[in-house]
Amino acid sequence: MAFISLNPGGDKAPEGPSDVAREKGSAYCDTNWREDGKLAPLQIQVCLLFEQLGIKPENVLAGNLVPFRSANWKTLQKRRDALEFGKALWLELLDRAEPRHVIVNGVIEPASTLARALEVKERVDVPINWGRVHGWRGRCRYGTFTALPHLSHYKIMARPKSRDALNQLLVP
Repeated sequence: MAFISLNPGGDKAPEGPSDVAREKGSAYCDTNWREDGKLAPLQIQVCLLFEQLGIKPENVLAGNLVPFRSANWKTLQKRRDALEFGKALWLELLDRAEPRHVIVNGVIEPASTLARALEVKERVDVPINWGRVHGWRGRCRYGTFTALPHLSHYKIMARPKSRDALNQLLVP
């Protein structure tokens, strides 16, 4: 499985080991992103996702489409160039890894960019019972492609109202 989010958030990189690459474990489940030592909301959601899929976090090819940090997407300089750079990088990684399931965190920038590049077909939109927000899934050259609403904004992984939608989105 591959899990791809948009870009690292925050104003500055955390101190300590590099957050660019990890030799063991998962930055989502094994790293302190907060000063109080607790998992950040996005980390909780992603760890719940891995748990729901029955996949050990260390067995997931996970990272950011755009490796450049910004407080939010709108403040990142040269966003189009950054997306093109990240797309080229991830296409090479995905071609080497050939994951059976690609899950993208964010239905707008990361999912639309990768879906075009991977020529996703048979797209099915799935409302997640949170206003007009939806996720979607389709088929790509590796297998299943799933686009989730950004899990740092939509905490849906343990939300009973979103359970049926998640089952539709995540079951291969």
